[in-house]
Parts: sequence; structure tokens; C-alpha cells
Amino acid sequence: MTLNKRQTIESNWRCGHHGLQRIHCHSETSKGVYCLQYDDEKIISGLRDNTIKIWDKNTLECKNVLTGHTGSVLCLQYDDKVIITGSSDSTVRCVLVFICRSWLNVALGVAAVYKPRWV
Repeated sequence: MTLNKRQTIESNWRCGHHGLQRIHCHSETSKGVYCLQYDDEKIISGLRDNTIKIWDKNTLECKNVLTGHTGSVLCLQYDDKVIITGSSDSTVRCVLVFICRSWLNVALGVAAVYKPRWV
């Protein structure tokens, strides 16, 4: 990001010159979003209800819900091949992403579940 673009974003934020769009990502059991990552087409959020949700950035529609953690999703990171999530259930999940036309319509397969042991 160029310095000029960064300054413009900061100025817009501080002066209130920005458009606010809300994503209603709550569920009956969710009490908040703990983490997210986004790019030009999607937003991926980790929620307190133990799920990971994939949102269309343009329509703000939830396109996929990943389950499997038994604790809140506290952190996540993704690239074009894998989503890695960490949870309060003391596991790290690596989910392979198989792109079917677009990232928002993906087939997913759990590659591994790790439970680190602290010595």
C-alpha cells in the first residue's frame, strides 16, 4: 500500500468519511466475532459459536459455514489452498480448499487436526 493511499484511508477513518456496511454474522449461540481476514472477493470470520463463516464481500451474504471446532475460533489465516484456524478447544485445524468456480463456492476437506502438547 502506498503512503498516499494509507494517509487517505486514515484521514477518511478519522473524519468519518467512510461508508459503514454491517454483516449480520450472529447466530442463536454466537456472541461475537473473534477474528477475520479479507480480500477483494471474500471475508472469512472466526466466531465465538465455534464456526468459520465465508462471506461474499460484495453482497455481504454468508456463502459457507465451516464447523468442527468445539471451542471459539480465536485466529485464522488463509491462502488460495488452505484455511488454518486455532480454537479455544486447543486444536489447530487445516482445511484444504478445492476451488469450484469461485472461492465462495468451495468444496472443503479437513487436512489435519493438531492438538499441540505443551511441555
